[in-house]
Amino acid sequence: MKRLSFLALCLSAVLALVACGQDKAPASSFVLLDGSRMSTAQLQGKVTLVNFWATSCTTCVAEMPELVSTHNKYKDRGYDTLAVAMSYDPPAYVVNFAESRQLPFKVAIDNTGANAKDWGDVKLTPTTYLLNKRGEIVKRYVGAPNFSELHQLIEKLLAELEALRNHRGGHARIAIEFAQDAPVGGIEIAHFARFPLDDAPSN
Repeated sequence: MKRLSFLALCLSAVLALVACGQDKAPASSFVLLDGSRMSTAQLQGKVTLVNFWATSCTTCVAEMPELVSTHNKYKDRGYDTLAVAMSYDPPAYVVNFAESRQLPFKVAIDNTGANAKDWGDVKLTPTTYLLNKRGEIVKRYVGAPNFSELHQLIEKLLAELEALRNHRGGHARIAIEFAQDAPVGGIEIAHFARFPLDDAPSN
């Protein structure tokens, strides 16, 4: 029982530290290409990349293969992508782009501009947000991100997700390191490692 209490305390501390300095993603309703709707709340539970883009944006088009590659690399580990086309982008262009490139993730059309306004009045494309599994904004990019650095951050967020999942199976240990170049709130999840519950210290 003492070991379980210790582990629960560790997990609570991590959640509190990670949440420090992070903003909740805005409440939005996205209209997908098939006409269905998706809310911001539905993004929770996965590490999610929300990308505001346009078919007329050369940088957006150039980075799309990297977004596809990133999605395919991490999708089986609890990662997802939502590409939101800007209001000025003709829907027919967006549909043609998504189908011709066989985009493997959800694509939304911001017909009214409400989504862009909700997410900080986005005007420049690409503008990209990385969310953790709690639906909090961890990082915002204006312009194409450094994909090597982005992948490192995704790995850390997925490690958090996987560690919490493994905890439900009875094995977990969380190690936190403070980093000077931490992306949020001066605190960064450095790594998560598993160890048998019996190794947790007891009184």
